[in-house]
Amino acid sequence: MARYVVFCKDMSLEEAQAQCEACGARNLRVARVSRQIFCDLEEAAVQQLRQIPGLTVRPVERVLPAQVAAPPVSTPTQPVYAGFHAVLASAFWEARETLNPPLTGQGYTICILDTGIRKTHRGLVGKVVYEVNLSDSPTAEDVFDHGTGVAWMAAGGRHAPGEESGTAPGASLWNIKVLNDEGEGTVEDIVVGLEHVIELRQQAIAQGLPNDDPLFPNIINMSFGTPDDGDPDNPLRVASRAALEAGFGVVAAAGNAGPGASTIMAPAAEPWVVAVGALTLSPFDVWEYSGRGPTREGFVKPDLVFYGVDLLTASSKSDTAFEIKSGTSFAAPYVAGIGALGQEAARRILGYWITEEQALQMVLPFTVKPPGAPAGKDNAYGLGMPFGTLLRQALEG
Repeated sequence: MARYVVFCKDMSLEEAQAQCEACGARNLRVARVSRQIFCDLEEAAVQQLRQIPGLTVRPVERVLPAQVAAPPVSTPTQPVYAGFHAVLASAFWEARETLNPPLTGQGYTICILDTGIRKTHRGLVGKVVYEVNLSDSPTAEDVFDHGTGVAWMAAGGRHAPGEESGTAPGASLWNIKVLNDEGEGTVEDIVVGLEHVIELRQQAIAQGLPNDDPLFPNIINMSFGTPDDGDPDNPLRVASRAALEAGFGVVAAAGNAGPGASTIMAPAAEPWVVAVGALTLSPFDVWEYSGRGPTREGFVKPDLVFYGVDLLTASSKSDTAFEIKSGTSFAAPYVAGIGALGQEAARRILGYWITEEQALQMVLPFTVKPPGAPAGKDNAYGLGMPFGTLLRQALEG
């Protein structure tokens, strides 16, 4: 007997559950929003369910952070790195200063689905307003040391000239632990995590909470994935679509399996999930191992790219620890933070929240690619690097 996920594509959830139980399914766990049923099945039952029109059945896969597959990257000397980071921090400060009062992502809540967050870290104190442990580990703490760095890239630190910070230091964070203390999880864990934040968003709406309340989740960041199989019924993609339909922005790491074609991971392979690849600083170019498109279905991906190599970020090893890390895992939350800045700007200038499609259109004039890169959207750089012109000017100036 093994663990499977049953997706009721053209059947009611209740009928699908009854079919599973009739075939001897055990330990059922129902994801109601995305219409998926996780259960233990004998092989004969799997074959029986696969013959029923309207059902798809597949094994539950393991999931790893995008960081884990990243080949080692040489660490630059601290003086060189520190200089780069100081300029990067200064450039973000300048970008946030375009409005008065400055943009910081205030009133925006980013859900970090990952290995947990060390919420007592000096750069994250007071930012985690909700947490839940949905992994098989005992606590929501970040023992593996991945989610803390991801969270810091999105919203760590504070807005001050020259200070280290993530892109949206005024944003609130939700710690949704779906990967365990060894940095692993299952598709089931991720889907349950997505369903959990969807349900909490629905509850927030029912309670009349405004979009800018810290307990009203706005965007989801997933810095992990599984190989793209080209199947739109992939459980991660099905649950991600449910999140998109619920009104979330969804950002995911492109993965570290490049440079070959069609190396984008799921859920980043889902068309309206914002897939983020990684760039190197010097030369300013796509990182060799950053996942490339097209997807197995032919979609052009990634959507955006950002710095993702030799980045200084918070570590869960202590409340003051920082480490240099690399991978699309750490490029993605930068873009999630930029989404927070964009929504805050739209809310203050236009007076209303914008859709994810509108947000991408807003970002387009501020994206940049290296000289010689293809015009338009391509399978290495996507649309380019948000705020790229400003950052390149700061780094070269």
